[in-house]
Amino acid sequence: MDTVKKTVVSLIAIAALSACSILTPAPENEESFAKPPAIYGPLALAAEKFSPPLAQGDSAFHLLPAARHALAWRLALIDSAVQSIDAQYYVWKDDEVGALVIAHLLEAADRGVQIRLLVDDMDLATAGTFRNSDHALAALDYHPNFELRMFNPGKYRGGTVGALESLGTRFSSYNRRMHNKLFIADNRFAIVGGRNIGNEYYGLDPEHNFVDLDALVTGAIISDTSDGFDIFWNSSLAYPAKALADADKGDYENIRRDNQEFLQKKSELLAAVLPAIDEAKSGINQLPAIMHRGRALFLEKQPLADADDNHELYDRLNELAGAGAQEILSSTPYLIPVEGFLKLLTEDVESGASIRFLTNSLASNNQRTVHSQYKKYRREILEAGAELYELHHKPVGELRQYIDTPPGKSDTITLHTKATVIDGKRCFIGTLNLDPRSIEINTEDVMYIESEALCNELRNYIAELMLPDNSWQVSTDESGDLLWTSRAGTTTQQPAQKFSHRVMDFLYGILPVEKQL
Repeated sequence: MDTVKKTVVSLIAIAALSACSILTPAPENEESFAKPPAIYGPLALAAEKFSPPLAQGDSAFHLLPAARHALAWRLALIDSAVQSIDAQYYVWKDDEVGALVIAHLLEAADRGVQIRLLVDDMDLATAGTFRNSDHALAALDYHPNFELRMFNPGKYRGGTVGALESLGTRFSSYNRRMHNKLFIADNRFAIVGGRNIGNEYYGLDPEHNFVDLDALVTGAIISDTSDGFDIFWNSSLAYPAKALADADKGDYENIRRDNQEFLQKKSELLAAVLPAIDEAKSGINQLPAIMHRGRALFLEKQPLADADDNHELYDRLNELAGAGAQEILSSTPYLIPVEGFLKLLTEDVESGASIRFLTNSLASNNQRTVHSQYKKYRREILEAGAELYELHHKPVGELRQYIDTPPGKSDTITLHTKATVIDGKRCFIGTLNLDPRSIEINTEDVMYIESEALCNELRNYIAELMLPDNSWQVSTDESGDLLWTSRAGTTTQQPAQKFSHRVMDFLYGILPVEKQL
């Protein structure tokens, strides 16, 4: 079946190939590396302001559960940087947030800040990012202090058609995407977590927003995040945007003017973000007083096109989690057990661990193909002894303050938070979903943190997401039938927004695609 699927994809793409241009072989990248930590500027002063100073090897952390704060802190770090910004993302949308962050980055570049931006090409090729053309990407890269690279670009450049052709002709290598999210300013502060760059990650989409999570970090861990970025940046899979097309100063000025005009038209929407940006900027000096101290490890998969064993990150996290845990809370948007997962889960429960999983319901899931495969494992997860919760697509109460950027309020909410807490003392925050694509195919990054104060805060956050106002608890009755219980009571039918979603869920469940999700 896999062979048939690949053949069909190839034929469809090749039939439309005349609409595509062909990517030239990648020029040999000029290697560059993270600059040393800035010794002046607001971020350097804040990083040195801890009293008492951070002990050798220690780091500090601040959770960013609120969408507007997560965007505000990114922009505040950009505006406060004096030396360098390194950013790495899977998705960078051509919307208000995408344009706003680009505008701030270019203003930083004007001040002499060296910008290195690495974005996965799958979204660039299909989602219309940066004004929807390779020529625009090359024009953006014209600024002497702004360098843009794409990870693992498709050979055939023609939007979705080009992406399909690349999947059809080199499925294994092109299928491996860079799912990492990382933002580093002045080699002093970094933001890690699940958010990409786009309206729905920062509470600005009126129809559909994510409940997501980042952490602002500083201290010893920053050198590890910078080393991790450098590995991807200098990889042979990082293709320079300036090699996509010929672009000159006029092209750059046009793309920048278009970006500004677009933002001016959207000023009413973005006005909601401005107070939070000012608040973050004025709060930089206060960070040492509010950040939790502890130890951390930054872990990531290597940017290989092919690998014999892509489980290395997942296996390492299991090692760090260790045995003997009494309580594990885990939030994962997509939950499809890989080999050995259920066995390990059963052993942990039998050893006395209380384990609770939060994932998306059919009603909240933005990837219904994933849900169609996850639903096959609900009963097995419960039989292993874990508790299972599914996010309500219309959560109420205090949780909404994290999701929407006022005065906006989205109609539907999706879980995008990827985090695990062990005994309230150790935790993971990053990009890894508990599904085959994250564990076996894509590159990912995760920060492992040992800080009781930080991890307890995270525990309380995930526990709030599991409350009846925000989620359905999945259980079984005496006959073994599944039940969903939330603020509205108990139902025997999985929650959905529309009948058509149930139909799609059934049809997707027939497809042999589990290993790709």
